[in-house]
Parts: sequence; C-alpha cells; structure tokens
Amino acid sequence: MSRGKYRTQLEWQALIEEQERSGLTGLEFCRRQGLFAKTFYRQRKKIRPRAVCSITRCIRCRSMQAAFDQSYLRILREGAVGSKRAF
Repeated sequence: MSRGKYRTQLEWQALIEEQERSGLTGLEFCRRQGLFAKTFYRQRKKIRPRAVCSITRCIRCRSMQAAFDQSYLRILREGAVGSKRAF
C-alpha cells in the first residue's frame, strides 16, 4: 500500500475551505478529490478551530459569557440560589 501525498497545513486548510464552499459532504468531496476521508476529517479537526476561531467565535464566546454572567447575577439578586425558582 502506498502512502498518500504529503500536504502542508496551508494545503489542508485550502482543501477544507474548498470543501466548505463546494456544498458537498466531506465524504463526497474526499471521493472526488481522491483523499482518504479519515485523513481529511483528522486534518479538519486539527485546523478548523484555528481557522474558525478568529473574530466570529471570540465575539460569540464573549457574548455567551456576558449573558451567563447577567443571568447568574440576576439569580443572586433575586435570592433564588438553592431554591426551586432558579430553575
């Protein structure tokens, strides 16, 4: 069995972005490109957090944390901690 072509991280990132733009499932994209699906998904898992976690994810995380903090403070102010009213 021969080894597949070595690809750099930038090449994998370009392939992942191409798959997302194509509208194809990962499996179908791999079949058409001659990629091993297992390798593609492993690389996507490694690269995607870095590619996606730019401004969008950071803002979303901060927004979710702020909403949680506000809810928690409201519960504390109402004295509902430990009572059935909190849930």
